[in-house]
Amino acid sequence: MPSVFDHARRQGAKLLLLPSVLGPWGTSTRLAMVERSIRLKHPGVPSVDVEQARTLIDAGALWVDVRTEAERSVSRIPGAVDGETVLADPRSFRGKVLLAYCTIGVRSADWAAARRVDGLDARNVQGSVIAWARAGEHFMAPDGGPTTRVHTWSHRFDWLPDGYEGVSDPPVRT
Repeated sequence: MPSVFDHARRQGAKLLLLPSVLGPWGTSTRLAMVERSIRLKHPGVPSVDVEQARTLIDAGALWVDVRTEAERSVSRIPGAVDGETVLADPRSFRGKVLLAYCTIGVRSADWAAARRVDGLDARNVQGSVIAWARAGEHFMAPDGGPTTRVHTWSHRFDWLPDGYEGVSDPPVRT
């Protein structure tokens, strides 16, 4: 049975994610607050920053885009597989490091936690596509070409730096 602390921890994690709470601060502070709430909710899920993710990719890790089809229809990190691909045949991903990402890291942390229960080495990318863009990294359009368009789930999470275009249409339905 979950303790009162566990319940409060989960509720606190949800509260930190409200854009109205995060609005007054800069993007770095917002992402740090989101990461803190994720660590409270999923203390057993390893979290990697963009630099660590690059190193892991160079060593054979896989990007896993856990966003919706609507979000992926705008752009993705080059080389990423869809979360559904992993779910369809999880055994084929055993022994691989899976770097899950979404918009800011919340849904990808949930996905990584569930895959770790399944025995996969899933890790969460801190700040996800927002952090990737803030690091000046590239995105791939559906046609395979480069793009600076990034789906931000909602206009309230358009924390992209200059040079990138935040898109929240089509809207995400969860």
